[in-house]
Amino acid sequence: MPRAQSLAPLLCLSLLAPVAYADEPDTAPPDAASPAEPPPPSPEAVTKAWKVLVELGDAARARGQVDEAVKAYRRAYDLHPDPELAARVGLYLLQIDRPVSATALLIEALEGGAGKDAKDKERIMRGILAVRARVCLLHVAGNLQDAAVTVNGDPVSRKLGAFFRMFEVPGRLVIVGQSKEHGEARDVVNCPAGGEVYANLRWKLPEPAPNVEPAPKVEPAPAPAVVPVAPPVPLAATKAKAESALGVYVERYTKQEDPYGYEEQPAKPSDAEKKPMRGFVGVGPVVVFGAATWAPAVGASITGGLRLHEHVSVELEGRAAWLAGGVKGEAITTMTAGGVLGLCANWRYFLGCGLGHLGVIAVNWDETKYERGSDVFFSPGFGGRLGARLDLGSSWGLQVAGDVLGLSRGTRIVVGQTVLVEQPAVMISTSLALLRKF
Repeated sequence: MPRAQSLAPLLCLSLLAPVAYADEPDTAPPDAASPAEPPPPSPEAVTKAWKVLVELGDAARARGQVDEAVKAYRRAYDLHPDPELAARVGLYLLQIDRPVSATALLIEALEGGAGKDAKDKERIMRGILAVRARVCLLHVAGNLQDAAVTVNGDPVSRKLGAFFRMFEVPGRLVIVGQSKEHGEARDVVNCPAGGEVYANLRWKLPEPAPNVEPAPKVEPAPAPAVVPVAPPVPLAATKAKAESALGVYVERYTKQEDPYGYEEQPAKPSDAEKKPMRGFVGVGPVVVFGAATWAPAVGASITGGLRLHEHVSVELEGRAAWLAGGVKGEAITTMTAGGVLGLCANWRYFLGCGLGHLGVIAVNWDETKYERGSDVFFSPGFGGRLGARLDLGSSWGLQVAGDVLGLSRGTRIVVGQTVLVEQPAVMISTSLALLRKF
């Protein structure tokens, strides 16, 4: 067994030798194969090397050699990025207080599907939640890809270029990018614990030369052939001679003197296409609160209106509603009937109206139980309405509204020495109406 442990590093180096050579630049001509170049390692060799490196990491970890264990695990992960190994190494780094590397490995393990069961996955997730609050996620974005970037003096892998993200220790970070052609770009950010921050590296790049197309050659046109032609007779003289020969007298005006010299201006679209005045009638249910009691009275309403303007309309409504049951359990019923006149302001689907009310409130006593029959009270008032009107095509519509009216008097119902109802001079109602437009 000691001999096997002493041979393990040699076996690891012999298996990794082809991989190290394969990463070096090839200086031989592309057509001639280099005799010193080793063949690429086989998958079996890579698997054996990976197992040896994992065993070396486990052995170093058991001996308490933290740096040696981390190096062996990292080389094994570079050979074969196994999610289970990433989870194991990430949890180990969390135990030895290396939160930056632990966070990256645990997230890679979780994204790679590490964890044989729900318990293992929960342990990985708990590790991520525990360590994420101690590190900061840095996003770096640059406008060059071939720049060498350092974070607080530590170089970043050239494979990442100037566009990457990585976990860092919270605090002040100085990000510097170096380019051979465009010089240096830097940014300083404050990276909060448990959060993330964005750093921008911007090099001043030369503007591309404008693409100027050469002007096409213009060949001179050939000189026209000169043919002698007699000068034309003036048109006015020709027309005068023709009119004189025909015996026609034509009176000529200037444009200012001619009454038909100017074209008639077309009518304005607003004058030619005035919107006609539209009206509507409708019918629907109504519920009234305050018809001698706050109990709801249910009935029907008939409404009609005229649209005077796009935003102004006049409405007239007649309605009646009856109390469904008795007043406070007594053989007494109430009802209300009346008319409402409103001047409404319309905006899109909504409307608001000022209302005037003329109506009555009737209290009906059961004659078999009480000596009196009915009491009718005239109750005019004023109030307001809020509602909405929806179009259901060109000829139909739907209106929903709520009214509040202040009446001239309240209502009190007394039986013997008992006051059943002390109703204030307020009436509230809601209505729904199906409208027919014309």
